[in-house]
Amino acid sequence: MNYSVAHNDFNDHQIFGTCFQVTHRYTSLVPVGMGAYGLVCAADDTTNSTKVAVKKIHNPFATTTLSKRTYRELKLLKHLHHENLISLDDIFVSPSNDMYFVTELQGTDLHRLLKSRPLQPQFIKYFTYQILRGLKYVHSSGVIHRDLKPSNILINDRCDLKICDFGLARVQDPQMTGYVATRYYRAPEIMLTWQKYDKKVDIWSTACILAEMIDNKPLFPGTDHVHQFSIITELLGTPPRELIESITSKTTLDFVLSLPYRPAIPLPSRFLNFPDVDAIDLLSKMLLFDPIARVDAEASLEHPYLEFFHDTDDEPSANVKFDWSFNEEDLPVEKWEEIMKFEVMEYHMTQETTISEYTIPKLSQEGISELSVRRWEEQRLQNKQLLAQQQFLAMQQESLIKQQHGVLPFNAPMVLNNFNMLPHNYDAAAHTLPTGFQGQVEVPPVTAGQFSDIGGVNFAIPELIGTSSSGIITKDPNASNLDVNISDTLEPAIMQEHLEQLEYSLLGTSGAGIPM
Repeated sequence: MNYSVAHNDFNDHQIFGTCFQVTHRYTSLVPVGMGAYGLVCAADDTTNSTKVAVKKIHNPFATTTLSKRTYRELKLLKHLHHENLISLDDIFVSPSNDMYFVTELQGTDLHRLLKSRPLQPQFIKYFTYQILRGLKYVHSSGVIHRDLKPSNILINDRCDLKICDFGLARVQDPQMTGYVATRYYRAPEIMLTWQKYDKKVDIWSTACILAEMIDNKPLFPGTDHVHQFSIITELLGTPPRELIESITSKTTLDFVLSLPYRPAIPLPSRFLNFPDVDAIDLLSKMLLFDPIARVDAEASLEHPYLEFFHDTDDEPSANVKFDWSFNEEDLPVEKWEEIMKFEVMEYHMTQETTISEYTIPKLSQEGISELSVRRWEEQRLQNKQLLAQQQFLAMQQESLIKQQHGVLPFNAPMVLNNFNMLPHNYDAAAHTLPTGFQGQVEVPPVTAGQFSDIGGVNFAIPELIGTSSSGIITKDPNASNLDVNISDTLEPAIMQEHLEQLEYSLLGTSGAGIPM
C-alpha cells in the first residue's frame, strides 16, 4: 500500500528541541506536558475556534512494541465515548511519519491541582464520582486502564473531569501478566503474583487517588517494590493467609513470609482530620488486598459517600465490548504502519466535516477496498439524513413555541452552583459575587425580561433545560437591571416541564480556573 503526504500542508514548530509538524489548522503551540511516549502541546484550532491538546507520538513505527501500543491507544480513543473520558478530535500522520492525537484541552490535571492547593471536601467528592463514573463505562467495555494516577486525570475550569492516556490499557483477561505503571498507585496483586489481575486494579488506583486528595500527599509513596509493599502492610496489615498462599512466585512468597505480622490500622484513625466518614468507609471497601472482595466501580457509585451525585440513569455502561482480537497479532512493523494509517483514514471518512487531503495519508487506488468506500458512502448518506431530520424538528419546535409562548415567563427562585451548594465566600444577602467565580448562584425573584441587579455577570440557559443555542443575558454597565434575551429553541416537552421555573447557569465574566 502506497502512502504519501504533502509537506507544504504542514507547519514546523520547534518545541523543546522537538519538531512538531502539524497541519495548518493548528497554530500557537505551547508545551504543556511530557510523557514517556510523547510530548503534548496546547494549540489553537483555527477550524473550530477552540483550544486543543496535540500529542506527538515520535516515530510510532520504529518498533513492533511501540507500534502496537500506539495502535491500541488509537483504537481505544476511537471506540470509547463518555463524558468522563478524553475524546479524540483529530488524528494525522506527519510527513516525517510521526503520529499526532488531537483532543480537547482541559486546562490542568489533578497532579498539578494537588500541588497548587488542598482540595475542599465537595471537590474531592465530585472528582471521585466522575472518576468512578468513567471507570464504570470503561470496565463495561471490557477494558482496564491500568495506569490511573493524578496526572492522567484532566480537569477544566468547570470542574469537568476526564480520564486520559489509554496507552497501557488492556483487555480484562484472568491470565493477564504484570505491567509497568506508576508504583504509588499499583495494586498489591500486581506485586504479589505478577499475574492474574482484573478491573479491580483500577479501583485500587482510584482509592489511592482519593486518599491523596484527602491528605494532599501520596498514600503509598514506595521507592521500590519491596518498600511499596511494606508501607501498604503498615496501614492495611498483613494480607490474609489464603491470599499469601496464592502467590506463584517463590521469591515474592519468601519475601512476604519474611515480613513480621502487622495488624491493620483503622482508616478513620489514619484520616482523623477529614470530616466525611462516608469517604473513609468507601476507602475501606476499595483498599482491600483481595481483589474479589474489593468493591467495583458500579457498586462504588451506589455508596452513601456519592449519594448526592449518584443517578443510575446518568451513569451509562458501554453498549459494545471493545474488540481486542488485534492484541494477539504478531505482525511486522510495516504491517502495523499500514493498519494504523488505514485507521486514520477511516476515522476521517466517518467525520461530518469534509475530508482534507493533508489530514489523512493518501492511499493508492488499489489500497482502498471497495467495502471501505461503500461503508464511507453509506455513513455520509446517514449523516445527511440525520441532519435533515434535526433541521425539520428544530423548525417544528420553533413554530410550536412561538405559537404557545410568545413571551416566556421567568421565575428563578433558586439556582445552585455545580455542587448544589453556594461557595463559602458568596454573600447571599448582598447578591454579590467574588471575582473569578464560575458556577451558579441564587438570584432573587424576577419579572418577565429582567433580573434584579447582582453586578456585571452573564447568564446562559444550561443544557439540561434543553436549549440548542446559548441564550445569553448581558448587562449594560450603566444600567441597573439585566436585560434578558432568551433563545426560543427549547424542546417543547422540556419547555412544558420547566416553563414556570427556569434555571440559569452563571458564567463568571472575569478570571478562570476552579472556584475555591
